[in-house]
Amino acid sequence: RNEVGAVLVGLGTVKADDPQLTCRIAGGRNPWRIVLDSGLGVPLSAKILRLSDARKTIIAAGAGAAPARTRGLEALGVRGWRLPLPHQQVAWRPLLKKLARQGIVSMMIEGGGATAASALRERIVDKIFFFYAPKILGGDALPMVEKLGLRRVKQAIAVNDLPVTGSGDDLMVAGYL
Repeated sequence: RNEVGAVLVGLGTVKADDPQLTCRIAGGRNPWRIVLDSGLGVPLSAKILRLSDARKTIIAAGAGAAPARTRGLEALGVRGWRLPLPHQQVAWRPLLKKLARQGIVSMMIEGGGATAASALRERIVDKIFFFYAPKILGGDALPMVEKLGLRRVKQAIAVNDLPVTGSGDDLMVAGYL
């Protein structure tokens, strides 16, 4: 998080994990925090809304989101952005263009399977990191990436240049799309 301009999650991650999305390195720099929240359902008690640098939190909602709810979030110091909402999800490209106009040119997506799948379908991802823990969760676990709408293996998204490194007890595999 210290190395990117922004960290992005979806509303599901905020509700499930209540993350702060801050840098944990002593003396490190907090990135901008972005929540994809098409209908402005983020709980007002969420930690991400209560940080001392709340102005670095952006809630990206649909253009039809309730103005009163947007004003309520902005009263907490958070920025509320209204963006197009095709397919009931915040549109990636308008979001990225608006972030670039703010000087934010790198972003780490830490969201769940739906957010990851959406970003991959829109082809906005250029680098991906996989972390493998020496644990077996089986089919009871949440998927890392939800449905991509692929029917054949030859349609799969190829990952290239895959160095494998250790990260504590885990393995980290990074690659480019």
